[in-house]
Amino acid sequence: MLGRAHFELGEDADARRVFEKGREVAGQNGDLQTIKEIDVFARRLEKRESAED
Repeated sequence: MLGRAHFELGEDADARRVFEKGREVAGQNGDLQTIKEIDVFARRLEKRESAED
């Protein structure tokens, strides 16, 4: 949720950092649903960043 908040506020660097850490922790815990959700927002972030270039 923290990563999503950063994403919504346009704080891309913070969002990316939180998504990466969250994905790592979710992977260690075997939480596949959380990984999928993080991946969705990470792709949206990448898409937004590529559109800004």
